[in-house]
Amino acid sequence: MTYKKSRNRTSKKEILAVVIPIVVIVILLVAIYLSANVIIPSVKRETSYKKIINNSISGGDVLIFGNDEWNNSWIVLKIEDSKALIINEKCIDILSMNGNLSNYDPHLGRFFMTYPYVPDNAVLNHGEAWKNRGLKKWLNDEYYNVAFNDKEKDLISDGNLGKVFILSASEARKYFGENFDRKAEYLNSNMSWWLRSSTVFENVIYNDYVNFDGSINERHICDSGSNIGVRPAMWVKLSE
Repeated sequence: MTYKKSRNRTSKKEILAVVIPIVVIVILLVAIYLSANVIIPSVKRETSYKKIINNSISGGDVLIFGNDEWNNSWIVLKIEDSKALIINEKCIDILSMNGNLSNYDPHLGRFFMTYPYVPDNAVLNHGEAWKNRGLKKWLNDEYYNVAFNDKEKDLISDGNLGKVFILSASEARKYFGENFDRKAEYLNSNMSWWLRSSTVFENVIYNDYVNFDGSINERHICDSGSNIGVRPAMWVKLSE
């Protein structure tokens, strides 16, 4: 009888010797996951929020702003009149200029781009067709409403371009000194991205864009039905 009790106690110790390390490892893994995916992002987001409202940011700073289900890392491009112009570090989605995934060429898929032939001596008229594009509506409705909480929405300035917009060719040149600086990724690959400025050729409006390598060449115009990257920008309010 005594022998059996001792044997049972030994078995429990053996079980505990296996179970306890497993439980500790699981707790550590959960803690690491929560720290990396919940606690640290939340702290970074709150820190960026305080820097904005305290007007303690500078050009070139990177802010965490918006829902982490979207890329919420933003570069400060300019500070002016108690506002800061920021742009997402990456492309947040792949869309046509109409604000949807185009079926322009279902065989080549969503990354397909079309380049109309433009003669070297062609006369191109440059302007801005942003207000008539469905992408503006998508950015200011669907994206704006799901990417930002109410506290963040209060900081986003509204203007002629909308609350959320995309840069023009002249702004992309002004705020990024080199082609390398204009490069933007989508799903870990360099991606072309839309600009709001446009080119008129043979009475058809084509929007300008930044190429995969960061270059801007408004003569290589892109059909608005093509699906390329969307890299949003916006003005956020700073305290005076």
